[in-house]
Amino acid sequence: MSLLLAFDAVEMPLPCIESAIYVPQMFATLEQLLVLQPERVLCSHGKTTSPAIIKENLAYLHEIELRCRALLQTHQPAESELEHASTLINYSLDDVIAGRTEPVDRTFYSEAHENNIRCILQWLMS
Repeated sequence: MSLLLAFDAVEMPLPCIESAIYVPQMFATLEQLLVLQPERVLCSHGKTTSPAIIKENLAYLHEIELRCRALLQTHQPAESELEHASTLINYSLDDVIAGRTEPVDRTFYSEAHENNIRCILQWLMS
């Protein structure tokens, strides 16, 4: 059995990007982890899980990127607008976790989700 120790690179229900400068590295890391084709994945803040979580994390980030690119075609948000970035791209945490059965720390992941969107927007605007 191949076990991937993903630590903080992969997280359930969503990964966390610390800064806009790390956005390309996050995409590249998740893509490289998929290439390894692990049978199980161990995350720092979760249990051993299916490698599908890597695909889910990558799909989540690609969805944000897609929505951010669509927004930027018509609007350049001011810094003050980025506080509620999920509203700008119409992608709430509820949309992200829809269908999940495991409990989610809404306080932590709401802020992580907002920050992920801010980071991707800032990366695309730079």
